[in-house]
Amino acid sequence: MRRNTIQISDKTYHVICPEEKESNLIDAAILLNEKISDIQNNHRTHRLEQIAIMVALNLANDLLIQNNQNKTNFTTTNKHLSQLHNKIELILTIKNTSSSCI
Repeated sequence: MRRNTIQISDKTYHVICPEEKESNLIDAAILLNEKISDIQNNHRTHRLEQIAIMVALNLANDLLIQNNQNKTNFTTTNKHLSQLHNKIELILTIKNTSSSCI
């Protein structure tokens, strides 16, 4: 575990995290700063609490959308794998049937 210093909305925070997650922490801080900046530029409020809640809601919404897309992709992939499995089984059955007729 290492202590990391990150800057979010002109404030400095010290965060302890495992070394292997440091790059994710930095990426998260960059993303958070971008989202905060977007909201500050597009909304009238400059209260950090309101901005933080809006950012959290936007990120939660993005996460839910991504989870739903992942579920859809998983279902589609399983369907395709099942169809492929059925085709392979059919081909093997036909091959075994034709070779036993000889």
